[in-house]
Amino acid sequence: MPNISQRNQSSVAGPYFVDQLVCNGCGICVLLAKENFRSDNDGLAFVAKQPRGSKQEACCAKALEQCPEFAIGKVD
Repeated sequence: MPNISQRNQSSVAGPYFVDQLVCNGCGICVLLAKENFRSDNDGLAFVAKQPRGSKQEACCAKALEQCPEFAIGKVD
């Protein structure tokens, strides 16, 4: 389960986050939500832009569901 206190510091503020201690840098989130997720210099994912609109929200939700390490979290 992702821990918000371990949020990748490259991430922008908002509901979606990536736990930097759990992420293995596989890149699935970047492929599924390319407008919202990026990889940092260490290859770990971060949220570059919080989703805007239903299409981006759906892509981020899919990335969260498909993350093999359960490194993506969302706070309400």
